Amino acid sequence: MSQWSRATVNIDYHIAFDGNFYSVPYTLVQQVVEVRSTPTTVEIFHKGNRIASRRRGQAVTQNEHRPKSHQAHLQWPPSRMANWARSIGPSDPVARKVYVDLQDQNIFAIIDPATDEVVGRYPVGPCKGNHGMALDPEHDRAFLSCEGNNLMTVFDLDKNQPIAFLPMAEATDVIRFDPGLNRIYAACYSGAISVFHQDDPNHYRKLEDFPVQHAVHSLVVDLGTHRFGPVLQPNTIIERDRFSLSISLSHSRSHLFYPNVGSFLASK
Repeated sequence: MSQWSRATVNIDYHIAFDGNFYSVPYTLVQQVVEVRSTPTTVEIFHKGNRIASRRRGQAVTQNEHRPKSHQAHLQWPPSRMANWARSIGPSDPVARKVYVDLQDQNIFAIIDPATDEVVGRYPVGPCKGNHGMALDPEHDRAFLSCEGNNLMTVFDLDKNQPIAFLPMAEATDVIRFDPGLNRIYAACYSGAISVFHQDDPNHYRKLEDFPVQHAVHSLVVDLGTHRFGPVLQPNTIIERDRFSLSISLSHSRSHLFYPNVGSFLASK
């Protein structure tokens, strides 16, 4: 007997179904697809056309579903991948390590930039699809956004294990940390910035899902003023009742900063 359900394609061109990830053509990102499942198979349809079929429980990324640029990355040797990760990935100036999310494996990897070798691969617990990452080097903590099940995961870089999981808004992407306020911010494609507070390195709490425009997937934090906001696309119009804000952006790419949540919460 078969069952039908629906799923939204994540920004990594996968859907989450029954605890596993299944790829679809990248052109369908953020679109809704139909899933036909049996005890042994999973079929994915878009507008009546079957776009993927595979054995149930077997998480697979089909190469033809990837953009051409992602397909090219698969051909890189380990040394080039390590150099690339060192140049753009989160780098810990204290431990002198580079950290990489292996999203399709739910693994947190550590690279030694001195040797370009992967020195550790660690599971991230209930976190599915660890994608975005921010670091707190002072306290040996990494903050991971898990887009497969909308969790913010705190990873202990000393013990190499996750220690906390907090719910986020849907379709999380980029995550940032403000050490001055001990705040973690995560941009969510569903139209929110999830905000968390670090009470101490072992204790965290969620403050709110701060409403912003739909399709936010980038985020900046000004560490000097402690303001934060999404990176906006050209000609974006935002209306915010909370701050009576309505602006139109004509620049190629702009940043919009909101007052820090701490001040807002204190005024409630």
